[in-house]
Amino acid sequence: MAASLPFSRPTSSLHRTLCQSLTPTSLPCSRSHNSFPLRQYSTTTPISPTSPPTLAPPRKPSYPRPVDFHPGNIYRHHREQALQFRPLPVPTHPYPSIKRLSPDPISHFNSLQLSSLDPRGVRTRLFASSNPERVAPGDIILVRTRDAEPISGVVLSIRKRETNLIDAAVLIRNTLTRVGTEMWIKIYSPSITGIEIVQRSVRKVKRARLFYLRSARHDPGSLEGVVRTYLKGRSGIAAGLSSSTKQKIQVKKK
Repeated sequence: MAASLPFSRPTSSLHRTLCQSLTPTSLPCSRSHNSFPLRQYSTTTPISPTSPPTLAPPRKPSYPRPVDFHPGNIYRHHREQALQFRPLPVPTHPYPSIKRLSPDPISHFNSLQLSSLDPRGVRTRLFASSNPERVAPGDIILVRTRDAEPISGVVLSIRKRETNLIDAAVLIRNTLTRVGTEMWIKIYSPSITGIEIVQRSVRKVKRARLFYLRSARHDPGSLEGVVRTYLKGRSGIAAGLSSSTKQKIQVKKK
């Protein structure tokens, strides 16, 4: 008959009783509640609470790092000394300064534009301040264009800027179908073929802007009759010149 194993009185459950009967040597255990499981201890591999855990060796980076590298030093010290953080080399031959090529580039640009838009300088002299026969406020002018009919009107103001001479323009006013109309005309516009002075101002104007002509008291009204008379006189002069040239040719033939 097998020898009886030491047996202690069950205190909690059947699972605790079976654990005590199956172990070769009974271990001291304390009384516990039903929900708390039995803690098993192993005597073969004792664990000391003071032994440090073993860690894996650090992995070397795939790219070279400078000595005493720290990510915070990228913006302080290593940016100037480390090779991977050095700035790009500056070229030894710098680009020429624009001040050496052209001390005043704006005037140089305006001269280039004027030479292409007004090669003869006719429109520049027509509105130049030094020209006594220039277009002045109060004059009636006729503007000829390529794709539209001629535009006529009295000059209200002339806009000229020293920094941007290409943007020079003139404001004219006329009455069409009893409605006062105004238009800005670009002096150097490629679509304009010619500017002619129809009639000079009757009175000597002391103002640069004649905006008072917009009122009903000073409005000159329609300028169609004045322009028609000018065109008739010009056509008559052209016809007389053509007849005189024909007579001269006939005399030379005889």
